[in-house]
Amino acid sequence: MFRFLRRNKSQPAAPKSRVTEIQAPLTLQTSDGTLKIEFIPEIVGQIRQMISRIESRDLLVKRMGYLAAVREEGVTYLSLATGTTMANDLNADVCVVDFNWWWPSPVSQIGYEGLGSVLMGQRELNDVLVTTNHPNLVLLPSGFLPIEERPSAARSDRLSRVLSELDERFDHLILDIPAILAVSEAVPLAVHADACCLVVHQGVTSSNNVRRALDEVQHIDMLGVVMNQVKTHIPKGILQILPSE
Repeated sequence: MFRFLRRNKSQPAAPKSRVTEIQAPLTLQTSDGTLKIEFIPEIVGQIRQMISRIESRDLLVKRMGYLAAVREEGVTYLSLATGTTMANDLNADVCVVDFNWWWPSPVSQIGYEGLGSVLMGQRELNDVLVTTNHPNLVLLPSGFLPIEERPSAARSDRLSRVLSELDERFDHLILDIPAILAVSEAVPLAVHADACCLVVHQGVTSSNNVRRALDEVQHIDMLGVVMNQVKTHIPKGILQILPSE
């Protein structure tokens, strides 16, 4: 299983290593300039390592989902960072799809319409795709969907058709899925992924909640567990040479 390390801001930065020195930050910015996120070299480098391991096992699927047991585990951040990294590195067309109508990504929060409008028949798919500073990276915000519509939308043929259309246009879809134990439609939404990664906030998410979430998605192929904001007493110099699986 993957160990994804995200430095806690309260801790001093790790000493530079040969790996971190050759990394550079990646920036995600919407074409109209209303959103800009910079992913630091440490994050970019570790996502690259994760993608390389998945590739080496021939497990880089068409639709890759990120999910978590509970809220605020970093699913949206990792979805956007992974989409940006793959678009930059793989010469592939990538679309990050936000399924989280309850707690939408920053793209939806700044006013973009999105998937909800398409599912309600109010907009065409082309109207709600958000272009970015990466010509091969597009974002599909969640937009707004009435609460009573969300459970049925997660299971709808309409959603399946939208994803099939995206499959034809993009090499990879990154699916930002709401917390498994927080909303009823999370599991039906996760089924739309070919395989998922479970994001766990180390030291915060209880092992019981992790087990419950994994039980809920045991019918879905899992690529691994991504440990987010890891804290450890192992000296960082030693940690850098430990295997990450």
